[in-house]
Amino acid sequence: MKFKIRRMLQNDIDRVYSIETSAHRAPWSRDILSDCVLVGYDCRVLELESSDSKQIIGYIICRYTFKVCHILNLCIAPPEQGKGYGKLLLSSLLDSLGQSKVEMVILEVRPSNTAALTLYEKFGFIREDIKKDYYQDTSGVEDAILLKKILGN
Repeated sequence: MKFKIRRMLQNDIDRVYSIETSAHRAPWSRDILSDCVLVGYDCRVLELESSDSKQIIGYIICRYTFKVCHILNLCIAPPEQGKGYGKLLLSSLLDSLGQSKVEMVILEVRPSNTAALTLYEKFGFIREDIKKDYYQDTSGVEDAILLKKILGN
């Protein structure tokens, strides 16, 4: 089985939305995902390819402002989590920023998402701040940890 990371297209939105709703307690709407592609955010999918099929199993969505890359969403389909695919997506993004003018990468993560925190910290992200009551869903309210990574450009 091979994998490929490519630009997200509008015809990928149904599959991406399916992953989003299965993996998040407060998922983004289909329209928000579609709008991210339409407005030109850096939207990438991770596609697994076997001899007879291709399947999107994850995605990453980033927005750039000035010299900052803000990772808005990084998600792997629940059955594929824990297999290193999040690491592949994050590594691919960071590698692609090597020749850019981006100086810093930021993101928010739930304190309860220990797997994501571990991944980001392995990549050199540091805890910068707490955003109080950032996440609100049917489970209640949860703060966000703001993480940042300074790039060595």
